[in-house]
Amino acid sequence: MGLEQRVERLEQLAAESTEEPEIDPWWQAYYDAFDALLRTLSAEHAGLIIAEEEAKFAHYERTGELYRTSKLYDRFHSLCIAQAQPQERHPRPFALPPAVCDVLIEDPEAEVMQGWSECEDCRLSLPHKKWAGPPHKVESIFDTCPLCGGRVGYYFFSIKEQQRSRVM
Repeated sequence: MGLEQRVERLEQLAAESTEEPEIDPWWQAYYDAFDALLRTLSAEHAGLIIAEEEAKFAHYERTGELYRTSKLYDRFHSLCIAQAQPQERHPRPFALPPAVCDVLIEDPEAEVMQGWSECEDCRLSLPHKKWAGPPHKVESIFDTCPLCGGRVGYYFFSIKEQQRSRVM
């Protein structure tokens, strides 16, 4: 079968196949979250995420090995995963402010551990300096939340929530 006949056959098969494959609901939620969060980023930060997504898949196709992603991509990905999950009692904001993106790109000591450096008002998890000591002594990079202006510290939202529940 010649190339022209193969192309015709592929076009014919493509025309016959009008059904779209079903996608798992969790993956659909992840893809929706990915697109939604990407639209909130600056053009520069969104471009970095897209470039890394493409590089990750190209690397895997070429080598069969996993690609080591950046801290910015890892945070973006973890937010999308969290958004795709059933919601918890006090969901964290689905946001990646520009100041957080910049810190994750520029500061080699920055990392994000849920709760270790969080806003007491909106519960946004923020980057902190790498730390091997007791978690409650972690050094937050932000004093105030770049999303809402609240105070930032070790499990500040949880502490404030516990104090509120004791008063009630």
